[in-house]
Amino acid sequence: MQLFYSDDDESTRKMRPWSNTEITRFSMLCQKHGRDWNLISRFLERTPKECYHKYSELNPGFRRQPFRIVRRRA
Repeated sequence: MQLFYSDDDESTRKMRPWSNTEITRFSMLCQKHGRDWNLISRFLERTPKECYHKYSELNPGFRRQPFRIVRRRA
């Protein structure tokens, strides 16, 4: 299982439909980790942007803000 994506991976990946199992796992991860898209995406083998968009799709009251990736320094 790949735990992270490089910038090249994210730009070349094609969006694929979410399975019901993924949506269930995604919901549980959101409850546990909040809106940390970078962390959640590692568990689901999805990009942070895909997680952000799925969250906004599942939560219509979510206040949309421009998507941005926050890089953490090691």
